[in-house]
Amino acid sequence: MNSVIEIKLLGQVYGLKTDLNISQTKAIAKCVEEKVEEADKDSEGHSRLDTAVLAALDIAGDFLELQEKHANLIDGIVTRSEFLLRRIETKRLESIAKRSAMPDARCSSSGDDGLCHGREDEDSRPEGA
Repeated sequence: MNSVIEIKLLGQVYGLKTDLNISQTKAIAKCVEEKVEEADKDSEGHSRLDTAVLAALDIAGDFLELQEKHANLIDGIVTRSEFLLRRIETKRLESIAKRSAMPDARCSSSGDDGLCHGREDEDSRPEGA
């Protein structure tokens, strides 16, 4: 897309050339403007560079905090997913065990393990067997 957007920081206008859409770029610029204005209020009498550095540090702090929250969220999702997978597998195995414990009508003899150990009835065999 390559659009140019102008932002004003500490009384100076900057032209930003970006591949992002205009609304995204404006949102980013607004965030930076707010952080710079906040840093400027907190650092009266400091140079523009000092103000910009303070704003950058504040933005970096916000970014790192969000990264940590994101990592914690992912960890929580992974933990819950693993729990659910284990629970599903347990239920699946219980279901298999339950079915295995039921005598099969086609089975002439089942052992203590619930599995068919005898012959199938001739009627239940596939043709030609």
